[in-house]
Order: sequence, then structure tokens, then C-alpha cells
Amino acid sequence: MKQNVMLTITSLLSILFMTFHLTSDTLHARVGTPEAGGSTLVMVPILVVWLYGTLVLAERRSGYVIMLIGSLFALGMPVIHVMGAGGVFRGAIAQSSGAFLFVWTLHALGVTGMFSFILSCADCGACNGASPSSLEQRGIGDRSAPCSINSVFRAGEMSMSTAVTERIAEASPRFKARLAGVFYLLTVLSRMFVEIFVRNRLVVSDDAAATATNILAHEPLWRWGFAGDIISFASYIALTAVLYELFRPVNRSVSLVAAFFSLAASVVQAISSLFHLAPLVLLGGAPSLKAFTAKQLQALALVFLRLRAAACHNIGLVFFGVYLLLAGILILKSTFLPRILGVLMVLAGLGYLPFMSPPLVRSLPPYILIFPGVGQISLTLWLLAVGVNEQRWKEQAAAGA
Repeated sequence: MKQNVMLTITSLLSILFMTFHLTSDTLHARVGTPEAGGSTLVMVPILVVWLYGTLVLAERRSGYVIMLIGSLFALGMPVIHVMGAGGVFRGAIAQSSGAFLFVWTLHALGVTGMFSFILSCADCGACNGASPSSLEQRGIGDRSAPCSINSVFRAGEMSMSTAVTERIAEASPRFKARLAGVFYLLTVLSRMFVEIFVRNRLVVSDDAAATATNILAHEPLWRWGFAGDIISFASYIALTAVLYELFRPVNRSVSLVAAFFSLAASVVQAISSLFHLAPLVLLGGAPSLKAFTAKQLQALALVFLRLRAAACHNIGLVFFGVYLLLAGILILKSTFLPRILGVLMVLAGLGYLPFMSPPLVRSLPPYILIFPGVGQISLTLWLLAVGVNEQRWKEQAAAGA
């Protein structure tokens, strides 16, 4: 059921981008930007129904129909904005300071909406609705049981919490591995773009004035760096979910603990990425900041960037290090992946753990960062090119069951 997994992912991404877009539109409307509309109240119930169809009505014709209609909304958003109001990409919103999120989410909606539309059309035609027997297997459709509000809520909670993981679980192990490789590659490429082409290029260590000048001169590139951060964190969360399913036959408890460490690291780094936008706020010339001198604002901008780096490296990378260490142990205990990958991932995790102590990191040679890079890139390429030994994965899953 590879198609169903991709449909769930594209539908959820469309809902996420639609939420970001409506948030940006609301903010523009509050500051009085022309062309900003009041469509939020209309779209909120649509998003709720769309999310319900994606998570709760999975594998049913009604769910596919809801996702099909939602994909039409997503696909139509860029078209509506281009044709309406004289072309919003060249209008007042596009020229405002917060245009990046608004315009970027429109492009993202067009892409995810197109894929979601194609997949939902295919699944809607192939689906004949959920059979009563399949519902009874989930404990939802037992006609002999009395119907009550509580039972309905319990069924809804159960189906919402398990729908996505069930649709990932029903995919073949090799497809899970390839999907994990895609998410891993997206994470690696987005992180490389942000660190190499954005921060290393624009941030000048111990020179607040030069850093401020670079950021203001390349504001679109700086905003793309924030987008790259968000993409990398979102893709890594998706990677965590897929790898949890992939490693669950090895040891479910260790795989679950590893997933929690990965989620904690992603949350910490995602929150720290807000400091990436602080220089744009401080250096934007807002009237409320006139009490500060230009040098003070430049120094504050650099302080926020250092706080972002401290949270990202000294906290986030430590959690990532534990995750990579546990993932390496799971690979070593598995029978469907080469053990050399497990050794490399263990070394990658050990390479991140010293970041809990900044003085220790400064005293160590810089080549310790080679191990995290080699380990993660090796696993990414293996998952993309080879995947896993499907027969051995099934044997280990049967033995664990």
C-alpha cells in the first residue's frame, strides 16, 4: 500500500502548509496590508474536516473523497492568488516584509496539492469502502455491542492515533527503508544548504556590524535559511517515524526510546530556529526599537544568533547523539542491515555527545565531526540504494512476535 502512505504524507503536508499560509494571511490582514483577506474563518472548518478525513477515515472511500477535495483547495490556492487581485505575487503582500512565508507556502501548496490530487484520485477509484469485517477487527463495528457516545469517542481516538502508523506499517520493509532514505537525504541537503550557503556565508564571528550588514543585504537568502531549518526538522521527524517502524522488530522498547530522543532534539532545534529570525526583527527599523542605538541592535542580533547556536549544538545535538547511538545499537542487533553501518552510527552518536560541554568540544580536534557525517551519509545512501534485506526483516519480525 505504498500509494496510501504517500497520500497520507502529501495530505498532511498540504494541511500544514495551508495552516502556515492562513496564519501569514491573517497577520497581513491585521497590519492592514492590501489584498490580505478574511478567509481564515471559512478555511478553519475545512482544515478540520480535511484532517479528520486524513487521519480518522483512512482506508475508506469517504476519506479519499475528503482528501481529494482538500487537494483541490491546495492546488487551487496558487492559481487563485495569481489570477485574483492583479497577481498577488507582484502585489502589496509580495512587497511586504513578511512576504516570504506567504509566497513560499503558496508554492508548497501547489506541489503537495498536485501529488495529493493524483494519489487521492487513484485511491478513490480503487477503494470500495471499508467492509464491516475490517471494522470489527479494529473493534469499531461490533453490531452486538451497544452504541454510545463514549464508544464512538473511543473508536475515534483509537483510529486517529493509529491510522498513520498502521499505513506506514503495512508498507513493505524495503519501501520503508527507501522512504527513510528520502527523508534522510532531504534532511542532509537542507542542513548543508543552511549551514554552508547561509550562516557560514553571512554570519561573521565577533563582528556584529558586518553580520548585520550581510543579513540586511541578503534578506531573502536569510529567510530561505529559516525555511531550510523547518524543512530539515520536519523531514527528520518523518524519518524518525519510519525508522521506528523499521527497527521495531529488533527491539520495540529501544526503538521507542530512540524515537523520543529524536523528537526531543527536533523540538529543541525547531524552537531555537526562531532566534534565526531575531536579527530581521531587531534590524528592521521598527519604531519600538528607536530607544536603542544601531550598534546596540547589531550586538543584540549577534547575541540571539549565538543563543540559537548554543541551543542547537549544546542541547539539540546531544539528544541527536543519543538517538544515533541507539540507532547504531539497533542496527548492530538487526539481521537486515550491514553491521558496519551500526558501527558508523555508534561513532556518529559518540561524536555528538561531547557537545554537552562547550569547553570539552573546544579542546577536542575538529575531525571528531567526521564521524557523524560519515555515519549518517553512509546510512542514507544505503537506504536509498539497497534498502533492507526484506526476507531477514520478516524473519526477525516473526521471531519477535
